[in-house]
Amino acid sequence: MAHDLLDAITSDGFLHAAVTTLWLTFVAQGAGTLGGIVLVPLRLSNRRLPRFVASLYLFIFRGTPELLQLIAWYAILPLAGVNLNLVEVAIVGLGANEAARMVEIIRAALQAVDEGQRDAARVIGLSRLDTLRYVVVPQAARTIVAALGNEVNIMFKTTSLVSVIGITELLRQSQLAAETARSPLGTYVAALIYYLVLTTTWGVFQGLIARQVRTNGKRPTVIAAWWDALGGRLQSEAQWSQ
Repeated sequence: MAHDLLDAITSDGFLHAAVTTLWLTFVAQGAGTLGGIVLVPLRLSNRRLPRFVASLYLFIFRGTPELLQLIAWYAILPLAGVNLNLVEVAIVGLGANEAARMVEIIRAALQAVDEGQRDAARVIGLSRLDTLRYVVVPQAARTIVAALGNEVNIMFKTTSLVSVIGITELLRQSQLAAETARSPLGTYVAALIYYLVLTTTWGVFQGLIARQVRTNGKRPTVIAAWWDALGGRLQSEAQWSQ
């Protein structure tokens, strides 16, 4: 087993599979985050139709297994005349599911900001956009960043699901290597070690980012937000006057 384990860890196949897992994680997470940002206004809308659309999306993608969703994307898209390669199907499948989680993370972070902050911002004359930009988002961002780091960690492991549609990431590579190895267990242990290295390394970076946010992320007051907004307006007026 030790010989097969060493061969697997040092093989080009596992290295390439680890790189695939790495970039697929960040691309899919990026797609899911963008999807969540797009869905948040619908989720928080005062109108029934946008809220219904967002709720239906969450109902489907949070209520069904992600593996089944991937298989559905793989099988249904060609029937609809949409021909994507395997990597594109994986990004769409993982990203669509992640968007359903990110929209709730972003929504909860925005709604967690004290309503008194919004009221005070309106009293001193900030518009809704300036209130969102200078008061709400800076405070919500710290919560979102922390949760986003955890989602990336989860996505490292979730990418193993794309092995069912034929993408050679770490799990698929371990399955392929096990077919010719004297001790198949060694190849799976190699995949386990690669996953631990990826998630542990990301955990270190996540901790550094969280520490940076805690030490440098001062809680924005309404007065500070008003001053920043006023400064932005003055700068814009100066540019226009030139």
